[in-house]
Amino acid sequence: MGVVARQSIKASIVNYIGLGVSLLSTLFIFPLDLKLYGLYGFIISTSIILTALSSFGSGGVAVRYFPKYQDAENGHGGLLKLSLLINCLGWVIFTALFFLFYPAIKQYTLQKNQDALPYLTYIIPLVFAISLYGLFNNYLMNFHRVAMPSAITNSLKIALPLLFLLCYFHTITIHQFFLLLCLFSFGQLLLIVLYTYQQGQLFLRRPILALTDQQYKSMLVYSFLSVFGGLASVIALQFDSIMVANLLGLEANGKYMLAVFMAASCYIPATMILTAMLPVISKHLNDNNLIELNKAYKNVSVAVLIPTLFLASGLFICFVPLRDLMVNSEKLNGVATALVFLMFARIVDGATSINGYILSFSTYYKYDLVFLILLSVSNVYLNSKLIPLLNISGAAIATFISVCLYNFAKSVFIYKKFNLHPLTSSLFILIALSLILSAALFYIPRTSFPVLDILIRGVLFSSIYLSGCYYLNISKEYNQLLDHIFSMLKTKVLRFK
Repeated sequence: MGVVARQSIKASIVNYIGLGVSLLSTLFIFPLDLKLYGLYGFIISTSIILTALSSFGSGGVAVRYFPKYQDAENGHGGLLKLSLLINCLGWVIFTALFFLFYPAIKQYTLQKNQDALPYLTYIIPLVFAISLYGLFNNYLMNFHRVAMPSAITNSLKIALPLLFLLCYFHTITIHQFFLLLCLFSFGQLLLIVLYTYQQGQLFLRRPILALTDQQYKSMLVYSFLSVFGGLASVIALQFDSIMVANLLGLEANGKYMLAVFMAASCYIPATMILTAMLPVISKHLNDNNLIELNKAYKNVSVAVLIPTLFLASGLFICFVPLRDLMVNSEKLNGVATALVFLMFARIVDGATSINGYILSFSTYYKYDLVFLILLSVSNVYLNSKLIPLLNISGAAIATFISVCLYNFAKSVFIYKKFNLHPLTSSLFILIALSLILSAALFYIPRTSFPVLDILIRGVLFSSIYLSGCYYLNISKEYNQLLDHIFSMLKTKVLRFK
């Protein structure tokens, strides 16, 4: 089993543990105060959007140009040092602009979402911590190290509900909640820096490799375009939360954030697979090895969809009894519809898998900005029209339509330029299997015990879906993984006997 597979499996295990903690939080903690959860979502979403602007594309530079400067003897050409300088410069400029335009920001917030106004300044340290953490996380991808960064990232899923409970029971104030959140984010940053040092990849004293004018120009253009590309991307994926908060209020945003979290949970293993594949994609493109890239495109799409459809379909089948277990379930009207469309958006992302990475790491990376602008503009426009009509369901539908348009446009472009596409018979068989099982098992008669309903539906779906994927030979890698697990279990049983 290769390092990519091992790191993906380890990272997925870590993420599933985090998912378990987050599931308990979603069921029993966050619904206690939807307004507080909505405020947290608003501040975090805003911070993530501004991080894309302030980072100056440094995270992308650390991955895209690594194959060209990879050489441990000379500190990889000082690429990490250069990326850190770009990142810190971007944050300084962002902070200056934030305070320069703060009166206008304050006036706008008073009109749209005055409850969030006292907490806006916490965005500045959060942007700094999030942007640098993202840079180190991207840099470590070059060495196929995703498990430990995943563990550090998931530590927030333990800390957040604890901070939330402290605030709910008035042990700390909301200001103290965000202050502790900032301190925790800096703690995560320190941990990932120490991990980079432990891996022997923290080259800060090595000089930055002298580049030609053409190389500097290429890097600056890529960094410049990455700023707008990253900004467009996060606007498309995070701006819906901000618009829900502004148009419907923080409590409605709290409900929407619950749906966003559950849909994002279905994509956890997919994220780990795609993250581990980043250096492989970059290398194939750098070597112009389109044959191997084509194989990776098709294989990764199926590998990503297997767990994504498993979790999304399972959540769909079990959602009604799951909702009955949630605290304040009577306040969660509209969450189910929003969740369905957000999960559809994740499934579309999974089916097209690495199309965004192929484009951003290729010589056509400039066109990615065009598609990202299409995504962000369509999402903002659709949100502005659909949220007033359909509440939080409108935000989810807007996201789904925008994601479909975005992935379709990218996939067509990649097919025209590289003659690559992710479509295989296995992909369609997998989708059909998931749809049939979801439709059939959703209407299983319910008992008066939600936990029993979840167990019955979950066991039936899991056994049929997982065995179906295996016997239909959907993915060679999936079958090899199961064979490896069964072989290990068999060996342990024989030893026990």
